Amino acid sequence: MSRPNMAPAAAGALVLLLALGASAQYVGPATQRVAGRARLFVADNSPAAPAIVVIDLPSFNVSQRIQTPGTTSSLGVSQEQAHLGVFRNRDNDQQTLTIVSTGIRPPYPVGGVRLPNPAPLADGELGAMRPALLAKSFIFVNGSDGIGGVEGGRQLTYHSGWKRYMAYAENHGHIFLYRSDHLHGATAFKPTHTFKIPVGHFHVLPYGNHIVAPHTGTQMAYILDAKGKTVRSYACAACHGASVYVPSESGKVAVFGCNGTVLVVKGTSATGIHVPAFPPRVGSFTNGVPGVFWSASSSQAFFWRTDVRSDTPTVTSVPHRGAAIRMLALPGGLGHFAALHLDGSLVLYDGDTGAADASIELRAQGFANMTAPSLQSEADGSAIYVAVSSLRAPAPALAVSSLGEIHRIAVTHTEGEGEGDHDHAEGEPHHDEEGSVALVLESSLTVGGFPTSMTLAYMPGVVKNPDHSH
Repeated sequence: MSRPNMAPAAAGALVLLLALGASAQYVGPATQRVAGRARLFVADNSPAAPAIVVIDLPSFNVSQRIQTPGTTSSLGVSQEQAHLGVFRNRDNDQQTLTIVSTGIRPPYPVGGVRLPNPAPLADGELGAMRPALLAKSFIFVNGSDGIGGVEGGRQLTYHSGWKRYMAYAENHGHIFLYRSDHLHGATAFKPTHTFKIPVGHFHVLPYGNHIVAPHTGTQMAYILDAKGKTVRSYACAACHGASVYVPSESGKVAVFGCNGTVLVVKGTSATGIHVPAFPPRVGSFTNGVPGVFWSASSSQAFFWRTDVRSDTPTVTSVPHRGAAIRMLALPGGLGHFAALHLDGSLVLYDGDTGAADASIELRAQGFANMTAPSLQSEADGSAIYVAVSSLRAPAPALAVSSLGEIHRIAVTHTEGEGEGDHDHAEGEPHHDEEGSVALVLESSLTVGGFPTSMTLAYMPGVVKNPDHSH
């Protein structure tokens, strides 16, 4: 594989030591500890003072603000919950990757013996965390580019079969593979492999033993193997958005959003199936129940529902209240997805039928489409976080100030009356046992600025499998 043409691989000296110095004010003594079970990290893209806001849970208090010059496009946590990767754009000519130590695991030492990882927490135990700190920041690629490496706005994109993280630079046409030890502040960032793909707007997702890449620029959908070889390519007009269903390696299915169709590819078959879906074109996909994907745009009053569980894939429309501006799959096997609507409502939908199961009004005056809030959830689906950037004019109205808020909405469940009364045949739905679901606003927190992307890092034992989305 070719070495990436990027600054971190060429010279570790490009690490921005200034940023390290700036973070020192938040660290405090080495013995300092904070009680908690998890941390919510929020990107604040305030023009004057961009930062990563650290919110400790369950107290739901802002404990730190770590300055990160430049606009954050996405952020995600590592598999071991020890590091936060922040992909940033600085003055549109330097694409920067910043690594923040979450404080949940001991730091990686330059020399000597590394401290043992904390033991898994018992039920109800909070545990102790160190303050988060900026571990390193470096130029990912030079020049104007779109970079990324976060899957679904939750975790750093990770291929479990290859044991590698993945990141990409669109205008360089590069896909980088790297290991978890490259995230440590004491080590240089050196990708193990560099795959080449046509320059242009694309994204990357793991797909069993392969990866998929929808490419808007070439209007193609690609499947690559572990050596970076393009094993299949498919015509996909205005190709944007993809998702995968991998019940097994032999039964895996990929879907791509095209202009007027949804492209469905079974395994690595030579031809895909274009299922009509118009208008408008299907863009990004949100997972419902396994094998069912949901899509929407703010201009339509329905979801596109793509079902690939049978031999004949289907795309149907399901009406909703209109103007869905954000969507989020709820993990933890709950079979729901959430959608934020322009009218200010957050709605929980059934991941199979699209029926609205619960809703809550977050803002009576509604939201602005161009500054739509961001969504995130707990790894077990027990709560949803909404980051809202609201503009208000002070009195006298000489300027516009910003006030950002983070809302925590609990997803509560009540047991059905028939639970435990009778058995079900295999595959038969358990609607009488599921009971009802509700959304309850637990708390709101003012953070200031323009909060956007969010992700969570958990202490060991809090959730069984935080990277499992279904």
